[in-house]
Amino acid sequence: MKYAIQVLLKHPLANRCKPNNITCVATGSDNVFFGSTDGQVRILSQNFKVVRAFKAHDVGSITFMKQVQGTSLLVTIAEDLPNEPVLKVWALDKVDKKTGMPRCQSTLSINNGRKPFPISAFAALEDLSQLAIGFGNGTVTVVRGDLIHDRGARQRTVFESDEPITGIGFKEGNITTLYIATTGRISTLVISGRGQGQPARTLEETGCGVGCMTVDHATRDVVVARDDGIYYYGLHGRGPGYAYDSPKKSLAIFKDYIAIVSPPSSNSVAKNTSLRAFGASQADDLFSVSNFTILHTDLKFKPYTGSLPFHK
Repeated sequence: MKYAIQVLLKHPLANRCKPNNITCVATGSDNVFFGSTDGQVRILSQNFKVVRAFKAHDVGSITFMKQVQGTSLLVTIAEDLPNEPVLKVWALDKVDKKTGMPRCQSTLSINNGRKPFPISAFAALEDLSQLAIGFGNGTVTVVRGDLIHDRGARQRTVFESDEPITGIGFKEGNITTLYIATTGRISTLVISGRGQGQPARTLEETGCGVGCMTVDHATRDVVVARDDGIYYYGLHGRGPGYAYDSPKKSLAIFKDYIAIVSPPSSNSVAKNTSLRAFGASQADDLFSVSNFTILHTDLKFKPYTGSLPFHK
């Protein structure tokens, strides 16, 4: 595992994946997908070679993507404030004869009551029958319909808060429930089935940062990362928690592993600032690094920990 991670980080494309170019990453169907500020999607193979690139959006930066497992479908969302975000569904195995690009199955402008706030969270069911979009002004919009065959979709604001939305996750079953995280709380909201229409239920009066909540598909619970630890939540409240003291910027789960990215430490930032004051142009490369840690889901051991270059 350590060797594979080091190979990826040393790949030439990784050096070009800067925040001013690459804006989001998705994985699925043996590929890695990069979205960028110019609306381009680049698809990498398992050997980290670019096998395809196309212009998904003419306007805006691609800020969210989802590859539907087991299919050739790719969802992209581009934002260009103050305009409404635009969502597209692409069939990567079909070619548009006019453009030579993958066929766009549907295009949808996402409604946030004409309020110009960025998207801060996104989730979708695997059949794309329901999508949830959270915004920085504390609202959540749910989209229902057939986006794959472009047979129309309905949108509705299902949640409003004074706090920014920081995470969203679906729990499917006879009842479909949304887990919603803000900066100040973790909540659940039934959006279809028995209980639909009732107010959101607060699980805990403590929230999390953007990108620090994800769904564990094995247990169907959500996992939340805070600076003091890792916490599991089910429909009835908080489950087990594990102490893991470090700042956390993002969280992801793959099979039995939890991946955590921590921002550069304050000490590194201080050193960086001091060196720049004395004209050291390489300060960013020397000290601006994020920490990347992989934990086993029982959180009893670390299969990997290392540093990632942080580019300005």
